[in-house]
Amino acid sequence: MKKTLLLLSLMIASVMSVNAQGGYRGFFEVTPSVGSVEFNLDITTTHGWQLDDKFYVGLGCGVLNLLEPDSYTYYGLAPGELGIESEENVAELAIPVFAKFRYDKLGVNRLTPFVEAKLGYCVVCEKGTPLYAGLSVGARYAITERIGLNLGIGVSLTPYSCWVCEIYNARYVGDYGTDYWWDWEYDSDYERKAKTSMNFAVTLGVDF
Repeated sequence: MKKTLLLLSLMIASVMSVNAQGGYRGFFEVTPSVGSVEFNLDITTTHGWQLDDKFYVGLGCGVLNLLEPDSYTYYGLAPGELGIESEENVAELAIPVFAKFRYDKLGVNRLTPFVEAKLGYCVVCEKGTPLYAGLSVGARYAITERIGLNLGIGVSLTPYSCWVCEIYNARYVGDYGTDYWWDWEYDSDYERKAKTSMNFAVTLGVDF
């Protein structure tokens, strides 16, 4: 019995020692950001391997919500003017899948800096360029030997789309000398355009 307890104690100590220098490490993060769309909310989880006390690599997934009401973009020849009238976006819900690379010095101080990068794509996206990427720097505060709080700032690339109304073949049909909208006829096409938003992002998270 004593030998069994001793063996279990040695195994637990060995696992804790490996985790301090390398081993499994997970993250749960919430990232609000602003950019081409007014507000994004990104909730992700990442699971991977701490290669040593500095380098981490993992795979993650999450939910990306682009919080923007339906609207339209108008461009082309319109009655009495030429050009873009407005540009807004369509609400999106996407599921990003990505690889995460991180550098931070663990086990030295409670407060340590980090730099990390994400690169992947959105496997579910209503319509939009599926690129998903991010680069951030920040600080980690160690609560325990295994658990830490993270705060980072950086930039991210996320997909979004907008409806576009192209107006063409404008024809004047009113009385000479007037320029009201009802004096014109024109053809139009509606199309949903895929775009990529560059955002300023703040990440709040916990690693374990």
